[in-house]
Amino acid sequence: MKNFSKIINSFIKTKQFFFLIILFLIVITGTVIYLYQFSKTSRNKKIKLELLWSKSFNSKIIKINHLSNFIVENNRQPEFPIKTVLTEKKLIIFNNKGKINKEVSVLSNERYDISKNGMVFAKLIKNQIVILTDSFKTIGTINLNIRRPVILAEHLSFALTPDGKNIIVLSYIQNTIYFYQVDGKLLNTHKIEYLYGATVKFSGNNKYVAIHIPSWGKGKTNGYLLLLTNKGKQLQKFDHKGCQADFDLSKNAKNIVIAAKEEIVCYNRKGDVILLQKDDSGGIKIDMSDDGRYLAVTKQIDHSVELIDIISGNTLWNFQLKGFDEINSPLVSLDISEYGNYISVVVGKEWSNKNQFFNAYIINKSGTAIWQKSFNTKVNNHCFSSDEKYVLFSGVHNIYLYHTVLY
Repeated sequence: MKNFSKIINSFIKTKQFFFLIILFLIVITGTVIYLYQFSKTSRNKKIKLELLWSKSFNSKIIKINHLSNFIVENNRQPEFPIKTVLTEKKLIIFNNKGKINKEVSVLSNERYDISKNGMVFAKLIKNQIVILTDSFKTIGTINLNIRRPVILAEHLSFALTPDGKNIIVLSYIQNTIYFYQVDGKLLNTHKIEYLYGATVKFSGNNKYVAIHIPSWGKGKTNGYLLLLTNKGKQLQKFDHKGCQADFDLSKNAKNIVIAAKEEIVCYNRKGDVILLQKDDSGGIKIDMSDDGRYLAVTKQIDHSVELIDIISGNTLWNFQLKGFDEINSPLVSLDISEYGNYISVVVGKEWSNKNQFFNAYIINKSGTAIWQKSFNTKVNNHCFSSDEKYVLFSGVHNIYLYHTVLY
């Protein structure tokens, strides 16, 4: 009798267990269906951009720190996402409410770079690069072994990592790439046969850097891209046809993409080709989502915008921007949001009229234009915040910060 009772209790417990499993699966399935429907609905909604903040500057804008999310902690007022703006004549630091906190004059013999987080500055003066915090405390000095009375842009360029912990110096005179810590400690050097025209991009997690070498000199017809760690260890070298190329890398450098002569190629960090598309249209710009899944492509020849799924290799859609001339209307800027939900494009309207009019478009992941605006001033750069709630447009003298609202 006792054994029979144990069997009955065991059966009841087993039945209850299976009931809970089934209930759990029903809840999970319902949640997935709801989220899918919500995502599908939100992607088809339009975006209304509300102008949150704008400012004009007396001198040309050189660089703006990367647009951060509005941070809300302990129910306090959110912090303003723009911290630092560098112009030809001033370095301007803003407070948490978007008001100017400090201005520093930039002399004619000085050149600056600012980290993406807006917390660290690098200043080139005479034969030195001085590293400063946002409170202008010196944290490091790099002595340059270049015997020139004045070091010009064609002699040397430099770039801070997004977190401001390391700095890369490209010496075109010495054909050498230097990797430093911001305290001035030399980490690594790379000798390059012909460095002039090289450009630098960092991964969003600060750990990797891609440097494009066009190899213009000595009759070369092929350029290449180097993938390195932020301390200068070379991981890969990607050769490509032609000297010119556009390139990008995902947040963790899992994927690296190059658009060069006749083709678009995406590699993984091991150097394997994961996407190859032949394209000889020229005038191509690319931008990859931070997660490395989606690739936005614009083509000057027909003013088209494409979204490519890097995993499947499929072109998801092709959107044609109407009313623009192949030569007279340059595609000036392209940005894709962190997870590829939105693609934004800026087109100059009239090159012959010094492009006084610019059109901006936002296209959703489904390939539908959900927002458009005309600017009667030059707009040559823009970006989304990582949470996709804010969009920054900047031009020669103006900055516009918008808040995105679905409706």
